[in-house]
Amino acid sequence: MSIGWPAIIHTPKMKNVLKIAAEKNIPVIVAAGNNNKEIPTYPCTEENVICVGAFDNQGSVTEFSNFGGKVDISAPGESIVSLYPTESVESRVLRIKGYEVKNGTSQAAPFVAAIAASIKLAYPNISYDELKARLYSTAKSETSSHDKDKFTQYGRVSMKDALTTKPEEFIAANFKNLLEVNYSVTSGKFTFPVDIKSYVSDVENVEVEIAFESSDIELNSAALKIDLYKGDPKKILVEGKINDQLMDSNQLVKVTIKTENNTFKNKTKVVFSRDLSFENESTGLIVEKVEDTAYSELLYFRGTSKTSRIKRLKTNYGSLPEYFTMKSKLQSEDSTVISILKRTKESSWILDDIKTRRYHSVIRIFKNDMDHDGVDDYVVYGVLSGERQLGYSYVLKNEILDFEFSILDYENFPLSADDLSNSSFINTQYKNKTLKVPSFYTRYRLTEEDNVDDLLDRVDEESTANYLYYLDPNDSGIFSLRVLNSPRVMDELKTQLNVMPWQNLDLEKPFNVTTSSQNSGNISGLVSTGDEFNKSYTRYTFTHTDKEMKLEAVDIPFAYASENSSVLVWNMTTLGEVSDMTNFVVQPSREMARSLMVQRDGESIFKEFSTNNYSDPIFGIIGSYDDQEHSHLLEGRYFVHYQNHSGQKSKLRINRESSFPGVQFAETLSPVVVQDRGVPRAGAFINSTLIFGSRLYTMVADEFGVLKRPAQLSVEIPGQCVHLSPEVIEESYQYLLLCRERDNSVVFKRLPLVIGE
Repeated sequence: MSIGWPAIIHTPKMKNVLKIAAEKNIPVIVAAGNNNKEIPTYPCTEENVICVGAFDNQGSVTEFSNFGGKVDISAPGESIVSLYPTESVESRVLRIKGYEVKNGTSQAAPFVAAIAASIKLAYPNISYDELKARLYSTAKSETSSHDKDKFTQYGRVSMKDALTTKPEEFIAANFKNLLEVNYSVTSGKFTFPVDIKSYVSDVENVEVEIAFESSDIELNSAALKIDLYKGDPKKILVEGKINDQLMDSNQLVKVTIKTENNTFKNKTKVVFSRDLSFENESTGLIVEKVEDTAYSELLYFRGTSKTSRIKRLKTNYGSLPEYFTMKSKLQSEDSTVISILKRTKESSWILDDIKTRRYHSVIRIFKNDMDHDGVDDYVVYGVLSGERQLGYSYVLKNEILDFEFSILDYENFPLSADDLSNSSFINTQYKNKTLKVPSFYTRYRLTEEDNVDDLLDRVDEESTANYLYYLDPNDSGIFSLRVLNSPRVMDELKTQLNVMPWQNLDLEKPFNVTTSSQNSGNISGLVSTGDEFNKSYTRYTFTHTDKEMKLEAVDIPFAYASENSSVLVWNMTTLGEVSDMTNFVVQPSREMARSLMVQRDGESIFKEFSTNNYSDPIFGIIGSYDDQEHSHLLEGRYFVHYQNHSGQKSKLRINRESSFPGVQFAETLSPVVVQDRGVPRAGAFINSTLIFGSRLYTMVADEFGVLKRPAQLSVEIPGQCVHLSPEVIEESYQYLLLCRERDNSVVFKRLPLVIGE
């Protein structure tokens, strides 16, 4: 099987098929995957399969191959002549029709399948256990790897020895389903089972020794003696204690098995996680009830599937989180009722209903003071009944204003309805009041209303450019598309800035929205003058109600701010808030990124970051932070990289799954700030549930810039809980779980991202 899949696809039916194959004495050989990771892919975690990694022509585990205790054996997987499609794809390396030179564990697994088939041909009645024993006991150790941590359980396959040698004894520890180990945060204690199996014979007085590589882990008993019967695994219980919960949550465990004549060794990584099912306020877990609400209104459980029925409102950064859901029993043919889930001052949560016109689907809800009366309002945004219009319902203090936007009237409009849900809001005038309306920056045509009549200056109707758009309301409740940086406005800017006729003047993408800018309803950004690397910049603030563009000269000694993507910079003092700083990022090569962090007053800091590995390209920036070191967390193909402007750097592996054809799965990452003994540190929250298990954890950079995965922040999601994204509540980032109670009520469980306390 040159295929693998993540946890979300590993169903009971899949497991049963593999079990039936083993019962029928059919070897199943599976490619380990090509994501350079140690966390296993499915079905390599199943006891009944032989999992195959790849080695290169030096005998080392290849750079791309998955590895570790769940990968049983390795075979050649680099520069392998492989069958190749002949119809649509040309052979680019081998230049022979129908064949190509390829790399991958998909190239390695067929070697082992062929060897297994050869063994069965030579010994038709051989058992699956004996076949495994022949393959594993005769494997050769791998040479020094590209990475000292990379290994497979038994080493490189040897066809000749596997065919000719039947071991008299072969005993091994089965780690296939061993990955997550729960521990008690109060005592540090943990237990987990390990199966010990003899594959070809009965063996008495077998000595089993267990050891962890870390000195932070203390075991109750390191050795014991057992008797084993052929093919009948014996379960032993490993008991121990974590003495320092700041240790890395990923730890190497080794098992040494001794008989009178042989010694067998196995090892694998296990991941320690807090078992929140048995935690309470004394351990830092905060439990808050949702008043008068049954779990079925907010949660969905069916078999092993579970999810929440709530979505996050878009509120000011740092505000208490609010969510919304739609109860089916409250909906009618002419109205939509939305239930807002919010936290009260009494540390509980309530549902508050608001009623609007009928929506086919609600995409997002915004919360802000939309009419500047000092009271927060809601804007419901979605697709109206009939599915041809987008709707905006402003739920104000004393009235509801309904608007429609006909997105289908704008041919080839580049933004979808979901894209528009990320709009920022700016001020405009509507019926003698100041009202905030959606705005967005994109490349599209100039609207007719904002074009000029002069034929010499008129912009061609079909040409496109980067414009700052807003939705302009009329008295009939219709939103029309308008442009802020129209030709008239840009001509005024050229006059103010003394721009020569031959020079370019461009309105760059606006600064990222902060709470203060969202509350004011104004937009700020940079105007660039000049060409390519000879540009000067001016900061603009557009006040739409006054039809004014305020300008301030800024000194940016680099051109990298122009036309580059802008990244949020997170505030390390006001948690959950976006800094006034904007990070402009450009990638001149796949493994390099250039960062220009610009203050609103123009002060800038420039830095180049690199993974120093062409095979580990930078996919994006997880988070930038305005701490003293100006920290950055980068997402690569294989690693999360921490780098800062002081030159400190470190990395930890990311778990990604791409062996399922056409689809990539990855641990999801988002920026957080961790309180490390009272000091805020840059961190990345990681949800690994799509890949393996039910674990949440956080990577955090210590004072030396070293990324760590503290066991204290590694948690197992309880069976009756669904996790939500971390939120800032009571001045700290917190894990947030929505859980079903025994009486079918529902509660929030919160755990602050605090270590060392």
